[in-house]
Amino acid sequence: MSHETPQESELELRKEQRERFMVEYLSKKGSGILNEDALLTGENIFGVFDGATSFSGYTNADGKTGAWLASHIAVETFAKNDKSLAILANEANNRLEAEMKKCDIDTTQKINRWSTGGAVIRIEKDSFEWLQISDCLILVVAQDGSYTLLGGADFDHDRYPLTSWKKLGSERQKPMKEIPEIRAIQSTVIDNANITYGSINGDPNFEKFIHTGTESLKDVSDILLFTDGLFIPKENPENSEDFDTLVKLYSEGGLKYIQKHVR
Repeated sequence: MSHETPQESELELRKEQRERFMVEYLSKKGSGILNEDALLTGENIFGVFDGATSFSGYTNADGKTGAWLASHIAVETFAKNDKSLAILANEANNRLEAEMKKCDIDTTQKINRWSTGGAVIRIEKDSFEWLQISDCLILVVAQDGSYTLLGGADFDHDRYPLTSWKKLGSERQKPMKEIPEIRAIQSTVIDNANITYGSINGDPNFEKFIHTGTESLKDVSDILLFTDGLFIPKENPENSEDFDTLVKLYSEGGLKYIQKHVR
């Protein structure tokens, strides 16, 4: 990995002053054994990647899961920063497919595929190129405090499983992971990858779910890139994501303030 890819399992808040802007980033391990998210912090290219655990149970000789490998393969590919973001996404997807075959992963079963979501921006002089797929998101905050969410509406693919889990959870007599219906729900969501929502998982159909473009930097105050780990918790999974609160918390205290609220 290059110096542009911080690899610590947990990255506390860091700030770096670049020539034209300040970079702030934060990553914390969730409930899993590994932090399967990955960060890209180059000179003018930045990204967040959220690896998704497959059902294959694969780990390599170093104990890295398929989800960890997927997110870090994406970081390594985008870190080259030598082509359009869409082309780099295709290269990451192709490399992931090749790596899974090399490791004898049965990719005919989608639940075995390693996968990752991603959100990437590349800063130019007066504009920035962006790319978003799955539930890694990009919020552009203007000088007046208003904001724009870049990308498509297909990021909310967790609504169905969370709604189902809440119902099952109210009836459960044992840990959630031991309930057979939970695995069936997870399998259904994974099977819908690159059918109803996008995922970098080696499937060429992922191209249909890439959201990308170029935006002006005029009147832009901040650009937030984040995984669903920074989504504001909600009691009812059927409600829309609360980006108003996220932007308000950020304006009051930055990423650490959002993390404190979420935790």
